[in-house]
Amino acid sequence: MLVSALVCASGIGLAADGQIFYAEDASPAIRVYNSGSELVTIQTLLGGAGTNVVTIGSIANTIDGSGTTDSVAELAAAIAACTNSAGKTPLTVDIGCNAASTESTDGELLDATVTIRSGSWGEVTWDTSDVKWFRTYLPSSANGASRSGALVTSLYGNVGGTGDVTIRGYLDGSKIFEKIIESPIGVLNGPTNLTDNVTAGCVEIPLNLYVGKSQRFMISSGRATTGTTGGIGIRTDYK
Repeated sequence: MLVSALVCASGIGLAADGQIFYAEDASPAIRVYNSGSELVTIQTLLGGAGTNVVTIGSIANTIDGSGTTDSVAELAAAIAACTNSAGKTPLTVDIGCNAASTESTDGELLDATVTIRSGSWGEVTWDTSDVKWFRTYLPSSANGASRSGALVTSLYGNVGGTGDVTIRGYLDGSKIFEKIIESPIGVLNGPTNLTDNVTAGCVEIPLNLYVGKSQRFMISSGRATTGTTGGIGIRTDYK
């Protein structure tokens, strides 16, 4: 299934039809569906470790991220428990876009405000400089993917940062492959010092992986030392 990999230092454009691409600071940590009729906003502060605010219509729900609510599963549960003026809970969450539900949200999320309209999905995202990874996600049909089966033909991306690149693929939460691309150390800086000169990793890997209608698939591509700019994507052939 994993045939080859190419590492270079060129940019990758945004996705077109048949592709899913997430840029830096856009990797989903928690996906949220608004089944209600009112506008929803989700504000994350201090990387999720502050007082986060979920507003449904005119009702502001606060979530203290400084205590025990510091993992993907815990924060997602707190978001799903938020109520509107009628005391209803109109938000549905999807955390299948993560390698594990225990991944920390204690300072690793992007400080931002996400707006979610009625009948739409929104995403609370990771701060790339904190987590050093880039992720892309193909949800199941139950969580917003309007499709039957999908053939993931390849993955691609510009994984900006320093250090080795580690690429992992997860099908329904189980790791199905891993590829490590060593960052070359080969630039002579003066008479004795060797310097790691890789600042961006261009990745192209054939997959030919079938993802069923009820299945979910996530790619995580991380740098060992720093994560900066770029992104990761998959090419798909929908069935």
